[in-house]
Amino acid sequence: MLLRQLLTRPTRLIFRSQSTSDSMLMCFNLVEGVLMRWLVLLALLWPVTALAGWFSDDNYDECMLSKMKGQNQSMYMTAHKACARTFGIEQTINQNGIKISWDNDRWEIRLEVEQNTSEFSITKGEFIFSKKPCAESVAVDFDTKATVLFKSDKAIQSIMTNDLKCKKTIELWGKYK
Repeated sequence: MLLRQLLTRPTRLIFRSQSTSDSMLMCFNLVEGVLMRWLVLLALLWPVTALAGWFSDDNYDECMLSKMKGQNQSMYMTAHKACARTFGIEQTINQNGIKISWDNDRWEIRLEVEQNTSEFSITKGEFIFSKKPCAESVAVDFDTKATVLFKSDKAIQSIMTNDLKCKKTIELWGKYK
């Protein structure tokens, strides 16, 4: 009750005191109570007010700067891999070790990753298609182009033809696993 009075009506309590020493004691109690209240409030709110950047990097660029600080240039790829994995950066990837099967009917092309020995999950691919078998196709025969998004190693793209016989992969994108 006394603490409540101190926090709500501190001036009245100080002037009601009988002596100077009581008045000083009440002032110290008031300061101590207010200070304690602010310290408790600060302790409770500290985790809420802490910014993410205080303890870790907020984006890929900050991550690269912090990982490369004081490092030799030869460490660039190691830092890039760690930061790209942390922030899910999509990048073009090498097609070695990746096999994508496909099928089509009149309305759509279905693609599926059959084999992927790379360190990436495939997110997107750009493909060209020919109506001739691959052994007979030349560059001008690849007249149908499709950019598809992969989800769980599968992709479907709407297309209005069913006579495609050959697929070439132009480019693949992915994120580090």
